[in-house]
Amino acid sequence: EHYTTHHGIDIMADQNTPVKAALAGKVIEVLTDSRLGITITVDHGSGLLSRYSNLLTDVMVKVGDEVTQGQTISGVGRSSMFESAEDPHLHFEVLKDGANIDPMEYLAQQ
Repeated sequence: EHYTTHHGIDIMADQNTPVKAALAGKVIEVLTDSRLGITITVDHGSGLLSRYSNLLTDVMVKVGDEVTQGQTISGVGRSSMFESAEDPHLHFEVLKDGANIDPMEYLAQQ
């Protein structure tokens, strides 16, 4: 019964919809966040990170894996306790030098 905002955007999708890497990079974090659920962070170099949360699984990639743009890294899930009342969705963030920036610039136009 507590409302708060968060960084990033929520992209509504059916559960188990493939979640794909926005850009090529190296997986630097795979964890279960206490609020945002299963989370994968990819380092794209030059201070640019993408973060994917509320995922279905954490077994498709591991820390140290190199991923290509468009590679499936998980599926849309319902692992977020913070947003458990919402329909399945991907929580997507992009950070540049540690600061959140507009993630819409990094969504594939396919």
